[in-house]
Amino acid sequence: MEETIVKELVIRDATKADLPSILVFRERLGESGFFNRTSAYYDWKYFQNPIGPTRLSLAEHNGQIISTFGLATARMKIGEQVIKCFQGMDSFTLPSHRGKGVHSKIRGKLLAEADRDGVDLIYSVPSAMLAPAMARFGAVALFGIKRFYYILNMDNFLKGTVKNELAFYSIRFFARAGARIAFRDVNQPVLDGLDITEISRFDDDVVDLWERVSKDYDAIILRDKEYLNWRYVASPVKFTIYAAHKKDHLLGYIVITLGEEIRDNVRMGYIVDMLTDPEEEGIDRTLMAFAFAFFKKQKADVIETYSMQNEPATKDNFPHLLRRLGFIPSRSTSYINIRTRLNLPPNCRYFFRFGDLDHV
Repeated sequence: MEETIVKELVIRDATKADLPSILVFRERLGESGFFNRTSAYYDWKYFQNPIGPTRLSLAEHNGQIISTFGLATARMKIGEQVIKCFQGMDSFTLPSHRGKGVHSKIRGKLLAEADRDGVDLIYSVPSAMLAPAMARFGAVALFGIKRFYYILNMDNFLKGTVKNELAFYSIRFFARAGARIAFRDVNQPVLDGLDITEISRFDDDVVDLWERVSKDYDAIILRDKEYLNWRYVASPVKFTIYAAHKKDHLLGYIVITLGEEIRDNVRMGYIVDMLTDPEEEGIDRTLMAFAFAFFKKQKADVIETYSMQNEPATKDNFPHLLRRLGFIPSRSTSYINIRTRLNLPPNCRYFFRFGDLDHV
């Protein structure tokens, strides 16, 4: 294990023994998301990935973790080859230690090791605060992504966002009227011979579906059963998976989950991943209808997902589908930053879903 000591600062690689301290560190950051994080979650996230453990570096000051930066392992198809790549993640520093170059030291350490080991590509979606720092280390913002929202319960949503009672009732009248126009009912289309079932794990045929989809893209995370069963089945987060079959032939799947915590009177639902056969019409909308039925039954208030700002003009164009169903894109745009030694194709067609990040 490589260790660097600068005055009172210790920079080193994380081990399983650090899991309790990592949990304390994340609590000190004051995170208040919709999911409960436990040591078991970080064990799964950092050390159980079948492709390889996360390279996680941390900085300690007086025996306490004050900063982390990690590179999570994945496989990605670039052009015609599948390469091992990394996702930059968990870039955090305690507020009292920001602006002192601590995070730059651990980030520089990991990236230098990645260069030494011949890592071909690292992708990340840094915050606006971290994006300039990643650029200094050679990352380029290439692909815009947006959050998309669908409001199922307008009253609960407004109660969570509008604190003044008079303003709440004033806004509610217009919001309800607008919602009837914007947020359409997502009904299940009738497709002959299509069977939608909830599954408990992925089988070998999922990679055949992935190969059919990947033909339309220059860059896409490999989705085989080994990776998907780790990502969505072994995870301590409870995911629900619906699969579409016709005559035992897998034509698509969707992965969804509910936020474990209710914040500001709002319960969130998330569309995390979806893959559908590009040659079959209506599979995407059918799977979305099952997702909507699940969220309504579970009394979710808002559905959230991520999508590319613009996708190639393929039959499974995800942002186009979201807009047709009435999802509203966020005003702000985040960017997938790529640090690579490869030559990406001009106008690279990049496939992205929420689950390609570690946020859920």
